[in-house]
Amino acid sequence: QDAELVFVPSPAEYQHQMDAVVRGFVSTLCTVTRLLAQEDLMNQVLEPGTEVEMGSTLAELIECETHQDLSADIKFNVASAFETAEMCKLAFAPHVAICSNNATRDQTALKEDYCGGERSLQSFKDDWHEFKKQEADISALPTQTDIGIIRINSVTLVAELLPSPKECLAQIQCILPELAGERYRAFIAEVHSGASALNASVGMVEDFVGKLTALEDLKEKQAQFNTQLLEITSLYEVVDEFHIPVPEMELAAYATLNTDFNTLKESMEAVETTKDEHVSQFSKQLEEEVEAINKEAVTIRNKAQEPKVLDEKQADDDVIKLVSDLRGLLTEQQTAAKRISKYQKLFKVPESQYEELEDCVMDVDLKLNLWQGKKDWAEITADWGDMKFEEVDVASMEETVQKFYKSVMKADRGLPPNKVVPTQKAKVEAFRGTIPVIASLRNKNLKERHWEKIEEIIAQPVVRDDTFTLNKLMDMQVMNFAEDIAVVSTEATQEGVLEEMLAKVNAKWADVEFTVLPYKETKDTFILGGIDEVMITLEDSMVTMSTILSSRYVSGIRTEVEKMEKSLNLFSETLDEWMAVQKGWMYLESIFSAPDIQRQLPTEAKAFFAVDKTLKEIMRKVKDRPAALVTGSTPGWLETFQKSNETLDKIQKNLEEYLETKRMAFPRFYFLSNDELLEILAQTKNVQAVQPHMSKCFDGIKSLDFGDDPKSIDIFAMKSAEGEEVSLGKNLKARGNVEQWLTLVEKAMKESLLREAKRGYQAYPQEPRREWVLRQPAQLVLVVSQVFWVQDVVECFSAPNPVEAMMKCYETNVQNLKEMTEVVRGHLTSLNRKILAALITIDVHARDIVNNLHSNQVEKEIDFGWQMQLRYYWNDEKDLCVVRQTNALFNYAYEYLGAQSRLVVTPMTDRCYMTLTGALHLKLGGAPAGPAGTGKTESTKDLGK
Repeated sequence: QDAELVFVPSPAEYQHQMDAVVRGFVSTLCTVTRLLAQEDLMNQVLEPGTEVEMGSTLAELIECETHQDLSADIKFNVASAFETAEMCKLAFAPHVAICSNNATRDQTALKEDYCGGERSLQSFKDDWHEFKKQEADISALPTQTDIGIIRINSVTLVAELLPSPKECLAQIQCILPELAGERYRAFIAEVHSGASALNASVGMVEDFVGKLTALEDLKEKQAQFNTQLLEITSLYEVVDEFHIPVPEMELAAYATLNTDFNTLKESMEAVETTKDEHVSQFSKQLEEEVEAINKEAVTIRNKAQEPKVLDEKQADDDVIKLVSDLRGLLTEQQTAAKRISKYQKLFKVPESQYEELEDCVMDVDLKLNLWQGKKDWAEITADWGDMKFEEVDVASMEETVQKFYKSVMKADRGLPPNKVVPTQKAKVEAFRGTIPVIASLRNKNLKERHWEKIEEIIAQPVVRDDTFTLNKLMDMQVMNFAEDIAVVSTEATQEGVLEEMLAKVNAKWADVEFTVLPYKETKDTFILGGIDEVMITLEDSMVTMSTILSSRYVSGIRTEVEKMEKSLNLFSETLDEWMAVQKGWMYLESIFSAPDIQRQLPTEAKAFFAVDKTLKEIMRKVKDRPAALVTGSTPGWLETFQKSNETLDKIQKNLEEYLETKRMAFPRFYFLSNDELLEILAQTKNVQAVQPHMSKCFDGIKSLDFGDDPKSIDIFAMKSAEGEEVSLGKNLKARGNVEQWLTLVEKAMKESLLREAKRGYQAYPQEPRREWVLRQPAQLVLVVSQVFWVQDVVECFSAPNPVEAMMKCYETNVQNLKEMTEVVRGHLTSLNRKILAALITIDVHARDIVNNLHSNQVEKEIDFGWQMQLRYYWNDEKDLCVVRQTNALFNYAYEYLGAQSRLVVTPMTDRCYMTLTGALHLKLGGAPAGPAGTGKTESTKDLGK
């Protein structure tokens, strides 16, 4: 079914029938009356009073487990059998697919493929064997197969499959005899035709030529004949091999194939044998014909030499008829000569020369062309003279005149002296000389101003109406003013080119429009979009205008050109000023839209909004009329934009000065760009606006804690990027100008850190170190630890045995590191882990310093081994921390750093620190040098920490 194997009945139908059979068992039992239910029978069989068990009821039998299991087994066995049957069905699938493929074969297409060379005879043989095998395989398929309780009957399937290969074999049986017969008939027709041509009798030279032609054709086809013969033989051999029936008449005809072909070969050999004899015989006949042709040519030439042929007084038609008749006779002789040459070439003998004939043809052709041209020239010039001047086609006229001129010059060189040629030549040359003047006056670029110049040149008016013909023009003797007229025409042509260039510029600007876009999705505010296309067009137009103005032919259209150039220059200047205004306006618009900026800069705000109003009005007009050149060259707009630019420049200058005053008041604003500072100043009432920029003003402060109220002005603490929070004390409020309260924040930062440093310094000796480090701000942990480490080292120098004391100090440092290692392995917050990582880094360096002091037996505090180190001291008198290195002394700045990491300190780092601190002590700068990526910048930053 649709080339797919299916079971009939289907598995579902089969299962349904099996279920019906099982149900039928129950129905059958229901029709049977039980013996115990027949009282008469029971009374006869049983003694009175005997009790008999009724046994199981029918419902119990049906519902019992045994009956249910048997029914389930039947269903399972049927399903299993069909699963196996599906596997068995796969054995038939390849045969079904093969037969489906066979059905696509087309007998006509197979035959056409063979004739077209796309199919070979071998492919037919292969197909024959393949279909024979298919027939045998299908016949050998089993007609029935038992699978469990199912029997598969495949008789119908085999009956449907078997005709497929048989039909394909029948196609081959039909095609091969047809091909063999067609090939044979075509081949034998050519053989018989060739034999007939070769065996024809020879009476005249034409007969012999026909025979030789046939012989040459047959020689060229010799290889083709052999191939055809082999193909026909192979076809009939295959037909015989497969026992394909062929009509007796065709077999009889095929039997004579070789005999007929051999007869053709014999005929070819016979013609070849007698060829030389016939060539010799007919060559003499051809020579006689050649002699007759030459004699006839001499006779015709003598007639063409008659005096009246070159007599100018003779009528054109009479001479043309005479010469045309002679030309007809020559044509006949030329045809005969070509025939003879063709035969001689076929005979492979030298071809005859016809010098007399050729000379005669040339002479007669020259005279015929002369007289025919004389007549045609008179007719053509008469037509041109009466033609309206506006309809004259100069190109066609020039081509025609040149053709006549070549003809008359050829006659002048080839004919003997006569009066006809000079007369005709003079007429053609005279008219030929007027062509340039006619071309100049037919110039399509001639305008009224040019015609006025021409009238001045020829000193007479030119009325260009319907009666203005070429003859009238000639009567004005314009040929005498050819050079002057040509100059005017050239001017008109060049002016026309320039006008065309100017027109292209105007046309280009007609399609160029400004792209007008809404600004920030506002309703009535617009700005110019991209002007790349406008600028490209403007640059191209300016180049074109420069080219036009540099031409020496611009004088006639100078007014229009200068007007266009002036418009373009105005547009260019206006557009430059326009874009500058728009750029400045877009920058300042977001600034002055803030009420706080308007309040702080009232004069500048007033000036800006005046420009804003003007620009918005102009942009609304551009929106309604976007044509670029027309709009951009509107009178007065250039001055308006120039004035606006001056105003915006002044506003920007005042704005810069205003920002500078803010930076002078709070120098950390120098770390912010103008836009960032303006963003803060534009929201002075919103103290939270400073939060995004805190990290730029204070390296360690990410944000300030204003409490939970978004509108709060109370500042409670500063927060680092690592999450550390340090209190800024009480009564710190964000009031007044932003630079004022940020200055207070800076002061509070330093005071808070100093206060925390004192507290940490006092608590360090009293608390366990492992607890103390977790309660202090990160940077103070490092500072106070370094202060007490320095104190410990200095005490070693005061001990009776400094070297031994230094060893004990080293052991203390190692113990502190072990203690910090234990702490860092415990459960810590991310912030505490960062604090400990920085502390351990510094402690490791401190341990290494103590180890070096002990190893080098440094016993005095003034030794360079100790003085070169970066040392922290607490000044109890001033109650602050100082930093020393060599002879440099610095007060600790109390700049909040947060919980930033620290670099591992190497000997190179120590030298870098010592050099930089020495430079700072001398009020100089330092610039570490070295290859990229070696830590110059990071070392400098870490020293700052």
